[in-house]
Amino acid sequence: MTGCGSDFHLPDNERPAQSQARMRPAEAAVCMGKPLSDLYGRTIGVVVGYSLKTNGDVESLGVDQGSGRFAEVGAERLVFYERSYIAVPTWKTEMIRITEETTVLRNRLLALQELSKDAEEGGASKAQYDQMGVQYRGRLVKIRESRDRLLKEIDARIEELDHHDQSISRFLVNINMQYRSGEITDQSYRAVSDQCGGLKAKNSKEREELAAARATLVQGARFEAAEQEARQEPPRPDRRPERDETTPRDSVLGFMKSDLGDWNGGRPGGQPLF
Repeated sequence: MTGCGSDFHLPDNERPAQSQARMRPAEAAVCMGKPLSDLYGRTIGVVVGYSLKTNGDVESLGVDQGSGRFAEVGAERLVFYERSYIAVPTWKTEMIRITEETTVLRNRLLALQELSKDAEEGGASKAQYDQMGVQYRGRLVKIRESRDRLLKEIDARIEELDHHDQSISRFLVNINMQYRSGEITDQSYRAVSDQCGGLKAKNSKEREELAAARATLVQGARFEAAEQEARQEPPRPDRRPERDETTPRDSVLGFMKSDLGDWNGGRPGGQPLF
């Protein structure tokens, strides 16, 4: 039997957590009435129930988050760590999905391009390869839309964490004032400071990962835009124009026309990330 407690501390290095491919009702039943923590060690609520898929596996856990808030945590967002289940943030699972699907789709499009060059030898027509290419490019468009939505969600989450930290800081200022005035003992003050400091440290860890994920998504969008712009440029002539002998050789305009015909305009190269 597995537990669903929150009395653990995630290490700073790689977390030895395993994805929960499937979860049985007996395992979910053990979590009933117990707190469920997120990937950063913060308690997100108490498990009050679970729902099942048609095959009998657990589809999600119902979590009471307090103040009347209720949330469902899908089984695909749960990982098993030290005899406990941990909820992975939605933005992180979405980031993994977008990154993996984008890589697969781009690799398949590259493979189709190579195969279409040898369409006659492969036994399939070029039109068939082109049709498959259209389908994969359509799926890439959907992935890009998901990426744009995720960027907005990441920005909103960073702002939410900032507000949480501001609330903690205001609380600590008040506690510090009461400690200095002799209203709170030294032991109580240190306990409160440690707890609040731990919360801010966990928020900071998620904020760092959010910033890294955002940078990756933005970089991919920029490379993609540069790649699309390069494809839309008109093809350059194969042959250089003959030099106009009436233009002086030492003229700046004459030099540019005659000697910079193949200059690429300083556009960067490199493979796009998305």
